Amino acid sequence: MMNLRLHRAVAALAASVLLLAGCGGGDDDGEEAEAVEITLTDVTGEVTLPVTDSGVYALDEFAGIALLTLDVQPAVVEAFFQDMTLGPIIESEGVTLAAAGGLEPIAAAEPELILGIGHPNLTELKEQHVGIAPVAYPDFTLPWTDQTEQFAAAVGRSDRGEAVVAVIEERLEEVKAKVAEAGLDGARASLIQPFGNEYYAYGPTTLAGTVLADLGFTRSEIQSGAGDFGFIQVSEELLGDETDAELVISLSADDGAFGSLFNSPVVNPGDDAFTGDVGDAWVSNTALSAWIILNDIEAIIVTGEDPATSADVLDQWSSLKERIDAAS
Repeated sequence: MMNLRLHRAVAALAASVLLLAGCGGGDDDGEEAEAVEITLTDVTGEVTLPVTDSGVYALDEFAGIALLTLDVQPAVVEAFFQDMTLGPIIESEGVTLAAAGGLEPIAAAEPELILGIGHPNLTELKEQHVGIAPVAYPDFTLPWTDQTEQFAAAVGRSDRGEAVVAVIEERLEEVKAKVAEAGLDGARASLIQPFGNEYYAYGPTTLAGTVLADLGFTRSEIQSGAGDFGFIQVSEELLGDETDAELVISLSADDGAFGSLFNSPVVNPGDDAFTGDVGDAWVSNTALSAWIILNDIEAIIVTGEDPATSADVLDQWSSLKERIDAAS
């Protein structure tokens, strides 16, 4: 089973969904049916929420893009991270992208449900958030598939969530076949982010690392044990060995702030190596990120095109949404 598959073992995900009451029309006495609720475990513990896909307030862009991927239009998305990639997508969908900070705007929106990833700066406000509406903070350290399941359960879109994961799995199989056709099944990949004079290798537990593993690539010993947070610092003295690979990826910011790995004089991939400077999506953890990573790998290996930049993100989003709509 591929690493990207949506796990159905709820206990393994620490996210249990409990239908507390049925939904639908009133009973024979004309009484309204009770609303459907779920109980799930987020980063703060067990929470009970109403299942609703309307009046949802997203505390950050990652929650916002998760909802939009599930075909749920949030009432408001706060620009908590000021993410230059996700912000334009959210606004293109006609969603209000509001400045983050302060409880008054949240209260003024009168939301039915508040959702935000489990960032400490958000969870520390739980008591205040609960005073406005039910709230949950899915664990942002979980794989995106697990996060998708939690968001989908909260808004009653589990079928759509399964379609999202199925689309990424299908795309992965398409790219995997092309990797094999290029003779790269089992080849070594190197994934490094330059940051000034420092270099960080991203390992197999990150989304990008998981995608590379699912495509059949192998990693160096150092990159295979890349720390608790999925990355590990690599000295410049080791860069030559660490970039001696058939596929060498530089995790370079779209604005060039990080610089390119290939500016280092000790990095000299062979003439037959595939190389690419990729954008911020590679260090993110969403379905859109997985989609962009797979498209980038295909571009680098098969078509020879440049990987996607922030200028391409709306097209990437449109192609992903179109594929999910067709699969739903």
